[in-house]
Amino acid sequence: MGGAFAGQILVVLDQQRMLATEVVLCEDGHAQERSLLGQVLPCVEPGDLWIADRNFCTVDFLGGIAERGGCFVVRQHGQLKGILVGARRYKGAIDTGKVYEQKLGLVTAQGAPCCCAALRWPCLSRHGMGIRKSTC
Repeated sequence: MGGAFAGQILVVLDQQRMLATEVVLCEDGHAQERSLLGQVLPCVEPGDLWIADRNFCTVDFLGGIAERGGCFVVRQHGQLKGILVGARRYKGAIDTGKVYEQKLGLVTAQGAPCCCAALRWPCLSRHGMGIRKSTC
């Protein structure tokens, strides 16, 4: 007997209202979240702050948010490559150590530049250091 295969769902959560505001559905249960990001970008509005995990850390998604006037805080995925620009600047300290900021230059698949601020600090998790944050 065959059963139904699970699909994939990606939900946009409004943190202030704790309300799902957008839902992207995919019939392919093996699809990665990244394959649905193009359907999420139209939801970005100027002044929005998008907070996401590293699976959403692609140059095109981050660049798409920036192009639409939004900002983001996303933990860096190991596959995201950019060029660190300028000197790192000390921003303060937390329990696990010092926090630094340095500009990170990225280029989207369409060739558009996207400049972000890279924040780095010692992290106690198995995932290493840092997140990426756009400059608004």
